[in-house]
This record gives sequence, structure tokens and C-alpha cells, in this order.
Amino acid sequence: MLELRKFYTRCYIDKWEAILNKKAVYEPTKGQRFRQVVCSKGWAICILLIMGAVMVAVAVIAAFARPASIQTSNSCKPSPSSEDSIGGSTVGPENETPQTYIATNGQVFPWKDLRLPRTIKPLSYHIFLHPNLSESYFAGWVQMNLHVLEDTNYIVFHSHELNLSSVTLHERQPGGGEELGRELRVVQELEYTRNNQYYVRVDSLLRAGLLLQLNVSFRGSLESLSRMSGFYKSTYTVKEETRYMASTQFEATFARSAFPCFDEPELKANFSMSIVRSPQHISLFNTRLIETKPYGDSLWLDVYEDSVKMSTYLVAYVICDFKNISKTTKDNVQVRLFAPEDKIYMGQYALNAAVTVLEYYNSFFGIHYPLSKLDLIAVPNFAAGAMENWGLITYRDTSILYDPAKSTESTKMWVTLVVAHELAHQWFGNLVTMKWWNDLWLNEGFATYVEYIGADQVDKDFQMMDSFMMPFSGAQHLDSLITSHPIEVEVQDPAEVDALFDKISYDKGACLIRMLQHFIGEDKFKTGLSNYLKSHAYDNAQTQDLWDAMDSVSTNPQGLKVSMVMDTWTKQMGYPVVTVTREQDYLVLKQDRFLMMDNFENKSLKSDKSPFNYTWYIPFTYKTSSNPNKSHLVWMKRGSATEKLPDSSAIWIKGNVDTYGYYRVNYDKDGWQAIIQQLKTNHSVFSITDKVGLFNDAFSLARTGLISYTVPLDMTKYLINESNYFVWEEVLTNMYFVCNQLKLEEELDLLQTFVLSLAQHLIDELGWADTGKHLTKKLRASMIYLSLTMNYQPVMNEAYRQFIQWTIDKDFHIHSDLRGAVYSTGLKNSTKEVWDQVMERYLTANIPSEKILLLSSLAASTNSRILQILLEYSLDDSKVKSQSTTDVLSSVAANDNGLLLTWRFVRERWDIIFERYGESSFLLSDIIKSVIQPFNSQFDYDEVVAFFKNRDLGSGKMALRQALEVVQSHIVWVKRNMQTVKDWLKANVKKSKNKIM
Repeated sequence: MLELRKFYTRCYIDKWEAILNKKAVYEPTKGQRFRQVVCSKGWAICILLIMGAVMVAVAVIAAFARPASIQTSNSCKPSPSSEDSIGGSTVGPENETPQTYIATNGQVFPWKDLRLPRTIKPLSYHIFLHPNLSESYFAGWVQMNLHVLEDTNYIVFHSHELNLSSVTLHERQPGGGEELGRELRVVQELEYTRNNQYYVRVDSLLRAGLLLQLNVSFRGSLESLSRMSGFYKSTYTVKEETRYMASTQFEATFARSAFPCFDEPELKANFSMSIVRSPQHISLFNTRLIETKPYGDSLWLDVYEDSVKMSTYLVAYVICDFKNISKTTKDNVQVRLFAPEDKIYMGQYALNAAVTVLEYYNSFFGIHYPLSKLDLIAVPNFAAGAMENWGLITYRDTSILYDPAKSTESTKMWVTLVVAHELAHQWFGNLVTMKWWNDLWLNEGFATYVEYIGADQVDKDFQMMDSFMMPFSGAQHLDSLITSHPIEVEVQDPAEVDALFDKISYDKGACLIRMLQHFIGEDKFKTGLSNYLKSHAYDNAQTQDLWDAMDSVSTNPQGLKVSMVMDTWTKQMGYPVVTVTREQDYLVLKQDRFLMMDNFENKSLKSDKSPFNYTWYIPFTYKTSSNPNKSHLVWMKRGSATEKLPDSSAIWIKGNVDTYGYYRVNYDKDGWQAIIQQLKTNHSVFSITDKVGLFNDAFSLARTGLISYTVPLDMTKYLINESNYFVWEEVLTNMYFVCNQLKLEEELDLLQTFVLSLAQHLIDELGWADTGKHLTKKLRASMIYLSLTMNYQPVMNEAYRQFIQWTIDKDFHIHSDLRGAVYSTGLKNSTKEVWDQVMERYLTANIPSEKILLLSSLAASTNSRILQILLEYSLDDSKVKSQSTTDVLSSVAANDNGLLLTWRFVRERWDIIFERYGESSFLLSDIIKSVIQPFNSQFDYDEVVAFFKNRDLGSGKMALRQALEVVQSHIVWVKRNMQTVKDWLKANVKKSKNKIM
């Protein structure tokens, strides 16, 4: 599944971090159970003196009425205290309700483990489904064919918010025929809603080896739009007519919300489906349609072929009236794209990209796509970016629909990446699936890395491997927080898995795979990858299985096993900074953990313990001025290293060549000055990824106080000769941060003057014309945005002129990549009448990317009343889609005039926001971060802590902790770096003479 990540320009796509953190419950040890029994009896005696002996029986039943839980490698352990604190202040509820294991009928629920018992496994499912879109419910039944692995007399499966009826159990014939054997008498049915579990006990022993068929009828609601999970209904408009469709979103634990099942990734099975639909609709499933026949008076029944063996979270089905376009690959796989009839023309680009990528992956993975068809569908209401359901991939409309005449270059690149990401999952995640959610990164990290390789096949102008530096920078920023987490995380409760859908699992995982590929070699990497997929096809795997496959083909001369190296990167959070110094003819390398707050005067943040004490096996690479084209490798084996220089006369040394390694590099003062001088003399000796890495390191090291801010600021002076988009994006990201800290200071004018002087050559050269290739257009948009942010009057005047013309003439064309800048400029000081006019254009816009661009631009107003109206609209489904609420809140919060308004709005509407997004949603975390992280004062920090103290945070708990740490870093930045930056600006910029006019 692809979370929505903020793309590389500030056009319209926000970065989504789906971070859930629910308190886990656990199975007590024997000693703990004994103490519980003793305690219960002691209380029972006291109560007996007051109320009577009846309570003793209840206590004894509660303590002992339970079957033994399974013992697995993922068995539950006590979870940490719920009193998570940042800066010594408790956030979140002080106490959580302990497990009682009481079923819905008041009886004790016998099974006391979050994981299902392994006494029985599913072999196949047949699902019969009758959705009723007009009345918003669905009904049906499921046949689960089961295999008994150990003697037992009960079955436990998953069900969530379903009404179950008619639970029957039959023996099946060993030959697999349709005829059922004797019916087994069900003597007890219990439901425990907290764990989404349903318990069925029979009156006889089910012997190991027995085949069973469990039949369950069920009914559920389609009114789950705000959560957008399970099986839910979406609305959309075609020709001013409101229409409905229904689709699924099952990852991680929502298949159980749509039909009773064994909802764990390791419990793979085959699935078949029969769906009832009305004549105006079509249905879709993971597999091909094999038969359509009448059902009742005016309905149809679609019957689908059996699926391959797969996990429940990959099952998908859709009811809609969409149209489709199709193409066939060289291997005769039919690829279809579905969308509403008035948007289907926007699917052609994604369809072509899908065919190109699918054909390439067949070769790259060494295994052909195993299904006969692949469907892609644009879902109007969708929380994530996309979901990789095998053979039926669902997308948010902004992630798959692209209009060549009106969509931006960023939209084009985003659609390509999302398509490539989900297709990579067809192998990594679908064909081979992680055994348990602690290895989620195996799915997402690989898909994130491979998406760049796949997208590169679609359009070489994207320069995908250079653009990889953008997620690289984002991952390192999050991973420098003490509130980060390791890639491999102990997951107790399946609900906790959504906390792992963030930049660590996705982007850090991708960075580590890229680093692994580099140090073992591309050919060996591809061979190991193919071997891994073939060995575990249609099965499950763990991280160690991947390392074993890589070890089988790698020949590291240092004798280092892949697992030995990579465990230090996946089993502990964070990453190192390597300090490079020269001692005569030798290079001295020292590693330390890099932390955003490590050098700050704040002792309240405590890091988790690490199995490697925060040391790493680092494949450190470097090159020198003597031979800039030659890369040298030094293995740092969880400590320091010394290397004899190939040429002691080298003027400069550049570590982490092409920034393949997931670490930072620091130099002494002379080392930095030598690099700065080389950039000024001839910056082309460094690759694009080298230059991006240098700026990323220098600004980050300065933020933590490891070097002076004068270093990155001095480094930027060479930019008057730089025209690469990726380098400029890295620099501007950091400059905007500094601007935000200086926004109330007099020296802000000096900083704006300085940055504009560096960009003057590009601003003049690129102008407003819609010319050039992909990166030229993106650079032009970046320069226009820069000019407007830095208040460059000529560009502001032109932007405002175009906006006025656009409001007068609906046919006036603003170049696609510049529309966001023009809209925001015009709306900044517009009247309410003009704002209403743009709002109407947003409501009637048909192109998804244009719609979200208009919505974000509406937040540019400086009028507090207008911003308040927009905030109110964000919770009105008739104005703003549920998944777009965070777009509004993020955009208004990014407005200097709207941050405090948004914070007040979130506090006043917290109950509504939490009701919508608090449970298993990708959106609450982004709301919390976007509203809180801009703060940089102790007053604001204390106010946030006070508001959330003892409040239930649901899926936003980790996001709040991370946001508060970021705010602390801002507070300390002001104390540590503000004066240095001011002094540098005064010494290097003349306020009036250098001002660009």
C-alpha cells in the first residue's frame, strides 16, 4: 500500500504518514496468572464478608476458564507504559482499560491471545455477497474450507462489526468433492469485540488431519466513509448526478470487517467470489469473471474464478458503473483501467505506464506476473495513495488520473511512481508476503525502491535515480528524532501495524535496499532477489530469509555476512554520522549516532535501548580531488576506522560517494572549506546526488550544532552557477525552514535578498513560458514559487495579472505547473466575492489534481474570516471529501495568518476529528503534525501538551510525540543558531543595493 507522500514540489500532494500506536494487550505468564488468582481470592474474601460467596465463583471462572494460548515467535509481551512523555510532560490517556476477555453476552471469552490459534488453518474461501448501495448495507455468506492441524474442539476466527448468523460446521471428504460429510453440532458461540474474534465450540473432538467446511452468514454496513476501510461506499458526481459505488480496503486488518475470515497474513488461502449486482453496475474481483447469470427478478450474479493462494488483506472487490480502457502486454496479460465515465480519458497515461512497467518487472524479478489480468481503478473516496490488491489495484483518483493538457508535471511523475510502486507489490508483498506485520518493510521498502527503477522505464526525463534523494532526505529527517522507530518493530496488536506506514518503513527501507544493492553489486542483487522470490513464492517470509538469499550470491572480501551488516540498520532506529579527519597520510573515520536533539540542552528525551548500542557496519565510500572519478570503500565495523590515503596531496575528500550510504558525513573546518572552494571553482566534479547529499548533511549538521550555520550558507554562494532542479529543491527546503524561523525578524529581508540574488539567473532565464522538458518545467515552477515566497515584486505582479485575467475569462490558460502559484497569489488579498468564485470552480472541477490544487490555494487568503469558513468546510462532506480534510488543515496551518486559527479549530472540533479519523486511519497523524510542527515557542509547546494530556489519541499518539520533539528542536534552534544566521546575513548581504527589483 502506498501512503500519500508530499511530492517534490509544493504543488498539491501532501506527505502522508500513517502512524497508529494503539496500546497492546498481552498474555500473562504462568507466574503472573498465579498472582492474579491469589489477588482475586484475596479480594473475594473481603467481598464475601460484605456481599456474599457468589463473587468467588465469578473470580475463579474469570481466572481459569481459558484454553492455553499458542506460543509463537510473535507472542505478545507487556507493552510499554501508556504515559508517553516528551519533555517530561505526559501526553495521551494516563490509563487504558485492561483486557477483561468478556464476550458480548457477558460470558468469559476462552481464547486469550491476539493471534489466532494454529490448530486450524484455512485452505479456501467461497464468498457470496449481495451489496445494497441504495440502502447502504451488504449481506452474504462465506464457506471456509479448513484443515485441522492439531486435535481441538473449537475454532477461532476474525469478525469485526458484522452481524453473524447461521454458523454451521460440516466434515469434508478428503478428495475435495462438493459433497459434505456429517454436520458437527455447535454448542457455543462467543464474540470478543476488542480482539475482533469469534469463538465456535463443537460437542466432539476435531482430530488432526480432518477437513472441515465452516459456513457463516453475515450482514454489515456500507456507511463507513470517514474511515474508508473494510467494504465501504463512495459518492461521486457525473453530469451533476450523484452516484454511488462500493469498494474495499483491507490492509492491514479490515478483511474481517467485510466477511468472517482468518485475517492474518500468514494464513493464506484461495478465494472465489459470487457477487449480486444491479443491471446498471459492474463488479470486479481479484480474478477473471467466468459467468454472469440472472439472480431474482432484476438482478445479476457475477461468478469469478478461484484466486491464487494469497493473504486476506489482498482480497478486493468493487461494485460500480465505471467505464474502462484496456491494453494487453507482450505476455498476453490484459490490463484494464476503470474510472467514472467523465474521467476515463485521464487514465490513458497510467494504463500505458502500467503495461511498460509490468513488462519490465517480468524481466527484473526473473518471474512472470502470475495472473492473467490486472485491473486498476480510481476510487473517489480513498484514504491512502493506492492499495496493491492482487489483480485489482485500487487508487485515489489523484494517484492515477492525469490530463496531459491540464495536469502538472508533478502529477505526471506522481502517477508514474504510484503505478510502479503497486506493480512492484505484485511480487514483493503479494507473491511473497511477510509472515507477520513486524516485517512490513519487506513489502513497502522494496516497493518504494523498485518504483524508481520501474518509473525510470516509463520516462527517462524524470531522472528517477537522482530524484531518489528527495525521499532519502525525508527519511533521514524523521529518523534523526528520538521518537523514530526501527524498521523491524515488534508488533503486538495487528492494529499497531498502521503505525509502520511511514517514512521509516517506506523511504528508509528503500534507502537501505539501495545501499545493499550498491555494496554487493547490481547483478548479484538481482540474482539474490530472484532466488528469494522463487524460494518463497505463494508463501510467507521474514527479513532473515531475504538476507540468506543475498548471502548465497554475495562474496564480500571482508567476510561480512549480509545479515550481520543489515541487522545493524534494520533492528535499531536512527543512523550514524561519520566524522572525517586527516592525520598526515591517513584518513581517520569516527562514527556516532546522529540525533536532532542530541546536542541540545534537553535531558528529558530518552532513547530506546539498542541491541547494537547504536553502532553500525558502515560501507563508507570516499573520493578525492586527485581522482574524482575513483571511489574507495572502507568498512567501518561498528566502530572507527583508519585508511591510508591513495594520494596524500589531495586537496579535498568527499565521503559517501553519490550518497548511496544511509549516513551523514561531517568534516573538520578545513575539510568543509576545501569542498566549498571546489564548488565555487568547478561544481561539476560532484554528481547531482553528491551535491544534494552535501547540502543535506551541511544544513542538518548545522541545525544540531555540530557545525556552524556559516558552513551551509557559505556553500550556497556557488548556486549562481547551478541549474539542477534537485540541488535547488534541497537548498530551498532548508532555506524555507530558516525563513520560517526568521519570519518576525528584521533580517528576513536580508535572507530574501540573498536567496533571490542566487536565483536571479534562473528566474530571468526560465521566465513564464511553458517550454522545456520535465525537470525544466519543474525548476521553472520552483523558481516562480521562490520569487513569490521571497516577495519579488515583478513576479508577483505578473502572477496577480494572470489571476485577474483567469477570474474574468474562464478560457484563459495558465500554464499547468504555474497555476498553483498564480491561484495562491491572487487569493492572498482577494475579496470574499472572488474567493467564492474560486470556491465554486473547486466544487465543479473535474480533474482530480486541479481540484486539490484549487482547494489548497483557497487557504492562501490573509482574511481570518475566510480562513475560518474554509476550516468549517473541511468537515462538511458536501464541500470537501473526507480524505481531503487534512489538505485544508495543512494548507491553512502553513499560512502565517492561519496557524493559530487551525490550532484553535482542531481543539474545538477535536471530538469530531477523532470520531472521523481516530481509529485505524492514515489521516489523523498528518493533521496533528501539520498543525503542531510549525510552532517554535515554549508557550505553544506547553499549550499543546496541556490540551492532549489524558486525551485519547488513537492513531495519532506517535505523531504527537514526534511533532512535540520537532517543536522542541525549533525552540532550541532559535537559541542556538538565530544570532549566527543574523550575523552572517549582515556580513554578507547589503540590504538595499543587492535587492532584486
